[in-house]
Amino acid sequence: MPKKLRFYQSNIHKNIIRERVNRSFTELAAKKLKAAFEDAKLRLKHRQESIRGNQ
Repeated sequence: MPKKLRFYQSNIHKNIIRERVNRSFTELAAKKLKAAFEDAKLRLKHRQESIRGNQ
């Protein structure tokens, strides 16, 4: 029985941590992250185009 209780407690702990992370991720941070991803996509595209041009 204690093993099941321990397993249950660890699942609750994981859910609590997951909720904390979700709440700490603000809307502003999401916008900045999205902008960074878009910038990375553009840089990768430019890099691939320049490599193709050199060949």
